[in-house]
Amino acid sequence: MTIVSKAPRVCDNLNMKYIWITALLLGALFLASCQSTQPSVEPPKNQPETTSEKKPERYVKVKSENSFDETYSRLKKSIEEKKPLKVIAELDHSANAKNAELELRPTKIIMFGNPKLGTPLMNINPEIGIDLPQKMLVYENEKGEVFVLYNNPSVLTESHDVSNKEVVTKIAGALQSLPKAATAK
Repeated sequence: MTIVSKAPRVCDNLNMKYIWITALLLGALFLASCQSTQPSVEPPKNQPETTSEKKPERYVKVKSENSFDETYSRLKKSIEEKKPLKVIAELDHSANAKNAELELRPTKIIMFGNPKLGTPLMNINPEIGIDLPQKMLVYENEKGEVFVLYNNPSVLTESHDVSNKEVVTKIAGALQSLPKAATAK
C-alpha cells in the first residue's frame, strides 16, 4: 500500500503563492519605476524666490533719422571732437564682404577709447580689456533703416564684476551723447 502525502502539495501551493506574490510585487515595483519623472510644478521650498527685477539689455540700439553715410560720418566726427576720446580703428564689414565677392548691406564698426577711463577698469579686472576699447556698430537693415549699436556699459561692468560707479557713469554719459549727435536730424 502506498501512502501519498499531501504535504508536498501544501508546500507546492505555498510556494506558488509566494512566487505569485513575489511576481506581483516585482511587477508593481517595475511599473512604479516606469512612471514619469516630470519635475514638480512647484519650486522647492528652500529656493529663493526670483525677483521681477529686469537686467539691463546687452546692447543699446539707437535708430538714425539720417542715411548710413551721414550717420557714420557724424558719429566719427562726434568721437573726434569729444576730447580725450580717440578713434583707434575703423572696420568696414561691407567692403570686406565685397572683397570676398559677397554682398552685405552697409555695416561699419568704429573703435575708440579714452585710456583715462579704461585703464582704471582694467586695473580692477584685466579681463574687461576684451571689451575695450569701446566700439559702435553702424548698420543698415533690409528696410533701409540705419542704426547705431553699442555695448551697454552697465552690462559690461556687471559681467566683469566692476563696481566703480563713477567711471561707469562717465562712460555711460559719453556713450549716450555720441549716437544722439549722429542720429538726429
